[in-house]
Amino acid sequence: MELRHLRYFVTVAQELHFGRAANKLHIAQPALSIQIKALEKNLGGDLFKRTSRSVTLTEAGEKFLIEAKLALEHASRAELVAKSVFAGDTGRLTVGYSGSVTYSGLLGQFVQSFRQSKPYIELHLKELDPFTQLEQLASGDIDAGFLTTYSLTVPDTIHTTALSQWPPCVAMPANHPLSERHQLTMQDLKHESFITYSSSHRDDGAAAIRQLANYEPNIISRESNIMSVLALVGSGMGISIVPDILSKTLHQPGLIFKPLHNVDACIEISLAHPKAIHRPSLNTFIDHIHALMNSY
Repeated sequence: MELRHLRYFVTVAQELHFGRAANKLHIAQPALSIQIKALEKNLGGDLFKRTSRSVTLTEAGEKFLIEAKLALEHASRAELVAKSVFAGDTGRLTVGYSGSVTYSGLLGQFVQSFRQSKPYIELHLKELDPFTQLEQLASGDIDAGFLTTYSLTVPDTIHTTALSQWPPCVAMPANHPLSERHQLTMQDLKHESFITYSSSHRDDGAAAIRQLANYEPNIISRESNIMSVLALVGSGMGISIVPDILSKTLHQPGLIFKPLHNVDACIEISLAHPKAIHRPSLNTFIDHIHALMNSY
């Protein structure tokens, strides 16, 4: 039995006239009669009572009509779902993000905008450090990720697009001896105690400091949460190098932020995804993020 047989049957059942049904189906009436007879033979009985004056449904025909309509509806829905997936309008994506993206406010903007634009794509978020994001992008455990790429080695199989750039700044206690200066250099900080941020056991959080300063920093604590870093700095335990966006979004008593002088580098927030994309919904997601950034 094929779907066309069900369509033929339903049309005849609705018209209760083979001639009108044949015209509606754009086939010859003898051919339609042959197809219905073949369907009845396959099922093992008559679906219609035929006389010279009328066509009516048998009891089996009435029951079969209900199921045939449902089958055609399911087939039509299945077609629409498949086309929607191929078009990138339906699907499921798992997206990683690092803490800095959250505190910047970018993640909320991206997710809210995308979910409003594509409500039928399920978006699942996972907070992961940049190293783990790159691993899970390579393994396929996540589809895309928002992460900081400064001082990070990205595999050739992963594509990154910079979405935002923030200069680094110094977070320090408000009563620090250097707090009176308008701006600082990395050389001014050479003998300071650093508190670093890293949620990965493979990173002490000091790679950016080493790259900026060309000296080995004195790290007294590594924290897996940026709020813990700032709390320790505010308590007078040490200083930290953070994106200057935090000076605009996070405020704690006893804590100040100072710009860094003679530093050309910026801390980038990037969208990362595999170069080989196999999900249309991922293309939709990437295109949406790029269009959103271009609109700013």
